[in-house]
Amino acid sequence: MEVKSLFAHPIGEVTLDYDNAKLVNDVLQAKDNIKLEIDWDCEVTSSFREKELNDKVMCEHVDLLEQVTDAGNNFLNKVGWCNADRNYVPVDWWFNLYENEHWQEAHHHGVHDLCAIYYATPDLTPTAFINPNDYTFHSRYQKNEHLTPFTTVEYRTTPQPGKLVLFPGYMKHRVPAMQQNYDQRRMTLAFNFAINNGNNAVRLQKLLDISKEV
Repeated sequence: MEVKSLFAHPIGEVTLDYDNAKLVNDVLQAKDNIKLEIDWDCEVTSSFREKELNDKVMCEHVDLLEQVTDAGNNFLNKVGWCNADRNYVPVDWWFNLYENEHWQEAHHHGVHDLCAIYYATPDLTPTAFINPNDYTFHSRYQKNEHLTPFTTVEYRTTPQPGKLVLFPGYMKHRVPAMQQNYDQRRMTLAFNFAINNGNNAVRLQKLLDISKEV
Protein backbone atom coordinates (compact mmCIF):
# COMPACT_ATOMS: atom_id res chain seq x y z
CA MET A 1 0.00 0.00 0.00
CA GLU A 2 1.27 3.47 -0.87
CA VAL A 3 0.68 6.08 1.84
CA LYS A 4 1.29 9.71 0.94
CA SER A 5 2.05 12.54 3.33
CA LEU A 6 0.15 15.52 1.95
CA PHE A 7 0.01 19.24 2.68
CA ALA A 8 3.19 19.69 4.68
CA HIS A 9 3.70 22.51 7.19
CA PRO A 10 7.24 23.97 7.04
CA ILE A 11 9.55 25.03 9.86
CA GLY A 12 13.03 26.35 9.07
CA GLU A 13 16.08 26.48 11.33
CA VAL A 14 19.33 28.32 10.68
CA THR A 15 22.22 29.55 12.82
CA LEU A 16 23.12 33.22 12.48
CA ASP A 17 26.55 34.66 13.21
CA TYR A 18 25.95 37.41 15.73
CA ASP A 19 27.27 39.01 18.94
CA ASN A 20 24.62 37.79 21.37
CA ALA A 21 26.42 39.13 24.44
CA LYS A 22 25.86 42.74 23.35
CA LEU A 23 22.29 41.97 22.34
CA VAL A 24 21.47 40.50 25.75
CA ASN A 25 23.10 43.43 27.52
CA ASP A 26 21.17 46.00 25.48
CA VAL A 27 17.85 44.23 26.04
CA LEU A 28 18.43 43.93 29.80
CA GLN A 29 19.10 47.66 29.95
CA ALA A 30 15.99 48.43 27.92
CA LYS A 31 13.58 46.22 29.84
CA ASP A 32 13.24 48.71 32.71
CA ASN A 33 11.54 51.11 30.28
CA ILE A 34 8.65 48.76 29.51
CA LYS A 35 5.44 50.43 30.67
CA LEU A 36 2.62 48.23 29.40
CA GLU A 37 1.39 44.98 30.89
CA ILE A 38 1.12 41.98 28.58
CA ASP A 39 -2.20 40.15 28.90
CA TRP A 40 -0.72 36.76 28.07
CA ASP A 41 -1.31 33.85 30.42
CA CYS A 42 2.36 33.35 31.22
CA GLU A 43 5.24 34.88 33.12
CA VAL A 44 7.26 36.91 30.67
CA THR A 45 8.62 40.43 30.32
CA SER A 46 7.83 41.43 26.76
CA SER A 47 8.24 44.59 24.70
CA PHE A 48 5.49 43.43 22.34
CA ARG A 49 3.62 46.77 22.36
CA GLU A 50 6.66 49.02 22.78
CA LYS A 51 7.49 49.90 19.15
CA GLU A 52 9.61 52.93 20.01
CA LEU A 53 11.64 50.95 22.53
CA ASN A 54 12.04 48.03 20.12
CA ASP A 55 13.32 50.32 17.38
CA LYS A 56 15.75 51.94 19.80
CA VAL A 57 17.22 48.55 20.68
CA MET A 58 17.24 47.31 17.09
CA CYS A 59 19.08 50.43 15.89
CA GLU A 60 22.10 48.91 17.61
CA HIS A 61 21.52 45.55 15.95
CA VAL A 62 20.65 46.32 12.33
CA ASP A 63 22.98 43.55 11.14
CA LEU A 64 20.84 41.02 12.98
CA LEU A 65 17.71 42.47 11.41
CA GLU A 66 19.26 42.17 7.96
CA GLN A 67 20.30 38.56 8.60
CA VAL A 68 16.78 37.71 9.77
CA THR A 69 15.33 39.36 6.65
CA ASP A 70 17.63 37.36 4.35
CA ALA A 71 16.89 34.12 6.20
CA GLY A 72 13.15 34.75 5.99
CA ASN A 73 13.19 35.26 2.23
CA ASN A 74 15.46 32.23 1.76
CA PHE A 75 12.97 30.13 3.72
CA LEU A 76 10.02 31.41 1.68
CA ASN A 77 11.82 30.71 -1.59
CA LYS A 78 12.66 27.16 -0.52
CA VAL A 79 9.06 26.33 0.33
CA GLY A 80 7.68 28.10 -2.75
CA TRP A 81 5.81 30.87 -0.96
CA CYS A 82 7.72 33.66 -2.67
CA ASN A 83 9.00 34.60 -6.12
CA ALA A 84 11.33 37.07 -7.80
CA ASP A 85 8.58 39.67 -8.09
CA ARG A 86 7.98 40.03 -4.36
CA ASN A 87 9.94 39.78 -1.17
CA TYR A 88 9.15 40.00 2.52
CA VAL A 89 10.37 42.30 5.28
CA PRO A 90 10.00 42.22 9.07
CA VAL A 91 7.23 44.60 10.13
CA ASP A 92 7.27 43.84 13.86
CA TRP A 93 10.03 42.86 16.26
CA TRP A 94 10.10 42.60 20.04
CA PHE A 95 11.99 40.86 22.82
CA ASN A 96 10.82 38.42 25.48
CA LEU A 97 12.54 37.77 28.80
CA TYR A 98 11.60 34.70 30.83
CA GLU A 99 12.59 33.85 34.39
CA ASN A 100 13.52 30.42 35.76
CA GLU A 101 10.81 27.77 35.32
CA HIS A 102 9.33 29.89 32.56
CA TRP A 103 6.53 28.87 30.22
CA GLN A 104 4.16 30.34 27.67
CA GLU A 105 0.72 29.27 26.54
CA ALA A 106 0.04 28.04 23.02
CA HIS A 107 -0.55 30.91 20.62
CA HIS A 108 -0.15 31.90 16.98
CA HIS A 109 0.68 35.14 15.18
CA GLY A 110 -2.55 35.55 13.29
CA VAL A 111 -2.50 36.75 9.72
CA HIS A 112 1.25 37.03 9.22
CA ASP A 113 2.58 34.84 6.41
CA LEU A 114 5.89 34.31 8.16
CA CYS A 115 7.20 34.63 11.71
CA ALA A 116 10.51 33.94 13.40
CA ILE A 117 12.05 33.40 16.82
CA TYR A 118 15.69 34.24 17.49
CA TYR A 119 17.37 32.75 20.56
CA ALA A 120 19.99 34.94 22.21
CA THR A 121 20.65 32.62 25.17
CA PRO A 122 20.89 28.86 25.72
CA ASP A 123 18.04 27.15 27.51
CA LEU A 124 16.96 23.70 28.63
CA THR A 125 13.27 24.27 27.85
CA PRO A 126 12.32 23.78 24.19
CA THR A 127 9.89 25.68 22.04
CA ALA A 128 7.09 23.32 21.00
CA PHE A 129 5.35 23.81 17.64
CA ILE A 130 1.91 22.23 17.50
CA ASN A 131 0.68 20.24 14.51
CA PRO A 132 -2.11 22.35 12.95
CA ASN A 133 -4.10 19.12 12.66
CA ASP A 134 -3.86 18.32 16.37
CA TYR A 135 -7.64 18.70 16.75
CA THR A 136 -8.27 15.60 14.64
CA PHE A 137 -8.63 12.06 15.90
CA HIS A 138 -5.02 11.11 15.18
CA SER A 139 -3.84 12.99 18.27
CA ARG A 140 -5.07 10.11 20.42
CA TYR A 141 -2.04 8.13 19.20
CA GLN A 142 0.58 10.65 20.28
CA LYS A 143 1.81 8.44 23.14
CA ASN A 144 2.75 5.59 20.86
CA GLU A 145 6.41 4.59 20.95
CA HIS A 146 6.73 4.77 17.16
CA LEU A 147 5.42 8.15 16.06
CA THR A 148 4.86 8.81 12.37
CA PRO A 149 4.25 12.04 10.41
CA PHE A 150 0.55 11.26 10.83
CA THR A 151 0.55 10.93 14.63
CA THR A 152 3.14 13.47 15.76
CA VAL A 153 1.45 16.34 17.57
CA GLU A 154 4.44 18.54 18.46
CA TYR A 155 7.84 19.42 17.07
CA ARG A 156 10.31 20.66 19.68
CA THR A 157 13.44 22.72 19.10
CA THR A 158 16.04 23.46 21.76
CA PRO A 159 17.17 27.10 22.11
CA GLN A 160 20.81 27.79 21.33
CA PRO A 161 22.42 31.24 20.93
CA GLY A 162 22.23 32.27 17.29
CA LYS A 163 19.45 29.87 16.30
CA LEU A 164 16.66 31.36 14.20
CA VAL A 165 13.45 29.38 13.74
CA LEU A 166 11.07 30.39 10.94
CA PHE A 167 7.45 29.26 10.69
CA PRO A 168 4.08 30.24 9.20
CA GLY A 169 2.05 32.60 11.35
CA TYR A 170 -0.87 30.19 11.64
CA MET A 171 1.23 27.60 13.46
CA LYS A 172 0.64 27.53 17.21
CA HIS A 173 3.68 27.30 19.47
CA ARG A 174 4.33 27.28 23.20
CA VAL A 175 7.02 27.01 25.85
CA PRO A 176 6.13 23.97 28.00
CA ALA A 177 6.46 24.22 31.78
CA MET A 178 9.51 22.23 32.86
CA GLN A 179 11.18 21.96 36.25
CA GLN A 180 14.74 23.20 36.04
CA ASN A 181 17.35 25.14 37.96
CA TYR A 182 18.81 27.48 35.40
CA ASP A 183 20.43 30.78 36.28
CA GLN A 184 20.45 32.28 32.79
CA ARG A 185 17.34 34.15 31.73
CA ARG A 186 15.79 32.94 28.50
CA MET A 187 15.89 35.78 25.99
CA THR A 188 14.30 35.68 22.56
CA LEU A 189 13.49 38.13 19.80
CA ALA A 190 10.33 37.60 17.79
CA PHE A 191 9.59 38.82 14.27
CA ASN A 192 6.53 39.10 12.04
CA PHE A 193 6.98 39.46 8.27
CA ALA A 194 4.78 40.96 5.55
CA ILE A 195 5.08 41.44 1.79
CA ASN A 196 7.28 44.39 0.94
CA ASN A 197 4.81 46.77 -0.69
CA GLY A 198 6.84 49.89 0.03
CA ASN A 199 4.79 50.96 3.04
CA ASN A 200 5.76 47.87 5.01
CA ALA A 201 9.45 48.61 4.53
CA VAL A 202 9.30 52.16 5.92
CA ARG A 203 10.07 51.15 9.51
CA LEU A 204 12.91 48.87 8.44
CA GLN A 205 14.40 51.49 6.12
CA LYS A 206 14.27 54.09 8.88
CA LEU A 207 16.44 51.89 11.10
CA LEU A 208 18.85 51.25 8.26
CA ASP A 209 19.19 54.98 7.64
CA ILE A 210 19.73 55.74 11.34
CA SER A 211 22.39 53.06 11.64
CA LYS A 212 24.33 54.55 8.71
CA GLU A 213 24.33 57.97 10.38
CA VAL A 214 25.85 56.67 13.63
